[in-house]
Amino acid sequence: MSTQESPKCFCCGRQMDESKTNFTVVKPTHVYVVRDVPCLECSFCGYTSFSQETARALERLTSGRSVPHKRLTAWVYQWGVPTEQIPDSSTMQRGTINRVETRDELVNVS
Repeated sequence: MSTQESPKCFCCGRQMDESKTNFTVVKPTHVYVVRDVPCLECSFCGYTSFSQETARALERLTSGRSVPHKRLTAWVYQWGVPTEQIPDSSTMQRGTINRVETRDELVNVS
């Protein structure tokens, strides 16, 4: 075991633990998601921090100059703009909608 004490949370002062998280960056024409990023996370308030090395790697990955491992479809909403609701399957009338794609089908586009 390490004798070094875990860092304290910048927000609440409690202990932070090693963890993994998903990192998301939204730019005008692209959304970048980096999965399973090593981090320190506060289990009390949820604050997350990255090492300098990890932060530099995240900057490189989300710069638009790296080829992603996978392309996904994202659902984009604009706050305050009305949206149509997808009918609940229990209230749908037969023949109203030919096919409703599940979120998994929409997201797992290669």
